[in-house]
Amino acid sequence: MRRIIERPFLDYLKPNLHEVDSVAYNLPALIRWKRVINPFNFMLGLIGLSLVVGIFSNIALSFCIGLIGFMCYSYIRTRSLAKKLYVSRELNKKKLFQSDDVIVTYKLVNASLATSPPMRIRDLLSFSDQPNRDLEVPFLLPARSHRSLELHLKADGGMGVRRVGPLSLTITDPFGIFEFSVLEDDEFEVEVLPRIGEVPELRLKGAPHSNRYGIYDVQSIGSSVNFVGVREYEQGDSLRNIAWKLSAKRGELFVKEFESMVNAEIALFLNLRPNIHQGAPGYSTWELTKDIALSLVTQQVANSNSVRVFTQQFFIENLRGQQDTYELAQQLLKVDPLRKYLDGTVHHDDEETSPSSADLLHKYVAMQRPGSNVILITPFLTYESTALISHLKGLREMGCEVFVILIDSQSYFTRISKRVENSMKFSSPTMTGVDRFADQLSVMGVHVAIIDSEQSIADSLLKMRVAL
Repeated sequence: MRRIIERPFLDYLKPNLHEVDSVAYNLPALIRWKRVINPFNFMLGLIGLSLVVGIFSNIALSFCIGLIGFMCYSYIRTRSLAKKLYVSRELNKKKLFQSDDVIVTYKLVNASLATSPPMRIRDLLSFSDQPNRDLEVPFLLPARSHRSLELHLKADGGMGVRRVGPLSLTITDPFGIFEFSVLEDDEFEVEVLPRIGEVPELRLKGAPHSNRYGIYDVQSIGSSVNFVGVREYEQGDSLRNIAWKLSAKRGELFVKEFESMVNAEIALFLNLRPNIHQGAPGYSTWELTKDIALSLVTQQVANSNSVRVFTQQFFIENLRGQQDTYELAQQLLKVDPLRKYLDGTVHHDDEETSPSSADLLHKYVAMQRPGSNVILITPFLTYESTALISHLKGLREMGCEVFVILIDSQSYFTRISKRVENSMKFSSPTMTGVDRFADQLSVMGVHVAIIDSEQSIADSLLKMRVAL
């Protein structure tokens, strides 16, 4: 819906105590005093002064009347121009993937009989890591004409459903006295899908109790090419496995036995506790955790492995196909605390009661079977390390193969420390010592990878520290 919005009268009179980016401050003489004065209250002061002097001078009174007439003319003309200006927006892609190059095209139309004044476009593009866009239009629009303006950016605001709009076009008169906005408040949502990358294979263990065919050998009888031994023939054994030479020598039938080829069972734990993550939308340990999870699940499902996913927010049982992977992606898209931070809907008490990674392992430890694989993806925090070691040691004693992917929060903290707006961060001493902690886990028999902000997921997993 298109609306013309006039700047409230009281806003003109208030001194601006914050940084001003309005097009109303184009006059060099006002730059120094722009926080306490603007063209509107400057003109009011001039009118008041000339009115007082006009008591004693007809020239000053005439000047006062002339100023009032000029302001009335500027108001009517600027408002009329605003009614004849139109702005619209188009994206070059209807479906976005993370880090896609996006071109936003703004179409400006001037249907009036006069050249447009200076214009500024304000738009909300929440699929970008800088959602609030404020663009000064670098040209004036002649009468009865139209023109386009392109904005090139990346879809780096994180995966999930992102809002686009409202869109506004702000104009002032040539002296910056009056300000009007053409508001197009029709909003819509665009879904930013994850870009799933390839990751190296982990050294997983085949499930000894599995009855599904896979790519892992286990020390139970099956049908792989790895020979185990021979035994006497039993009814129902395949004729292909009969050891003919040995049977002829012994005078009775013997069959060959091979190792079983089975799939792996994987329990994937994601630490999605909101208050421990670092970063801004699109560049955060939160987004990295989800990216790693989707890459691993996609790979393991393709290997016919069974994956269960555990988080503080949801639990998904037995992901085994592409549709199940899509279900996980949809669940992860819905969990978005960084956006809730910006909206002010996340409460501190809710975060404190959210389980830690150690609590998450403890909650679901009874669901893990001996011989299965446990993968934990979590940002590293010093105060969680002691409890985490205890629970990981318990999983190792159960016979589970354990992998821990530690996200180096300190590296993210360092890079975002200068970006105060739209970010979540806390004291850096709580994030130091990740290498020492990784060494402790390796000695316990845990495979450990450290992922920092400087390396890709694949490169970091290639450097995984194999359990000692």
